[in-house]
Amino acid sequence: MYSTYKRKITKQYSLADILKMQGDPVVNKFKVYLHKLSDSKPYWNDSAATCEDVQYVCTIGEIPNCITETCERDGILFSFLHSAYGEMYLELLRNGRKCSVRNADKLAALKEHLSQAGIMQIWDKNSFYISDIGCKFEIRFNEKNHKVPHFHISDADYSISLSIPDMDVLAGELSSGMENKVRAWGLRNIQHIVELWNKIHSDHIITLR
Repeated sequence: MYSTYKRKITKQYSLADILKMQGDPVVNKFKVYLHKLSDSKPYWNDSAATCEDVQYVCTIGEIPNCITETCERDGILFSFLHSAYGEMYLELLRNGRKCSVRNADKLAALKEHLSQAGIMQIWDKNSFYISDIGCKFEIRFNEKNHKVPHFHISDADYSISLSIPDMDVLAGELSSGMENKVRAWGLRNIQHIVELWNKIHSDHIITLR
C-alpha cells in the first residue's frame, strides 16, 4: 500500500504529496472524489474476479492484482505514470493463451479506449494524436489529386500515407516494427476511418466489403 502513495500522479507530485495539499480547490475536489469512490458500492463488497485456478503471466514481470481483475472484467486499467505501463495494451498469458489488457496512463489513451468501446467519440475531427503508437493521424480535406483514398501518419521524423481500406503504403517509409503497429491500429479502427473519409470526401465514397 505504501508504494501506491509513493507513485507520481503528475510529473512533479506523488499521491501522498497531493493528499497533503491544502487550499487548492482542484485538489479538494480530487480528495472528495477519492473518498466517495472508496466508500461506494461495490468498491468494498464486489467479489474478486481473478480466478485462483488460472495462471497469469504478464510481460512486465510481477503481475499485480489490478491487471488480473481488469483482464477478467474486460475493463480498462488506468495506470500511474510508470515506464512499465506506457503501452495501451499490456500483453498477458492466461493459462498459456495470449490476451491483452486495455491500459491508459494518459488521458489521450483513455479517450481512445473509450472511443473504441463506443462510449465516446473522437472521430469527429479530421486529425488527432494516436497515443499508443505516438504519432498523428490525419485525413486531409484537399486530396483531389490522389485517386486512392488514404490517411496520413506522421511525427517529427517521418510521414507515411496508407490506403483505405487495404493499408497499403502509398508514400513514405517506416521501420517494420512501426509499420506493423500502424497497420494493426488501422485495422482495429477501419470502420471509423472509412466513416471519417466518407464524411470528408462525400464525392469518393468507400464501401467496406
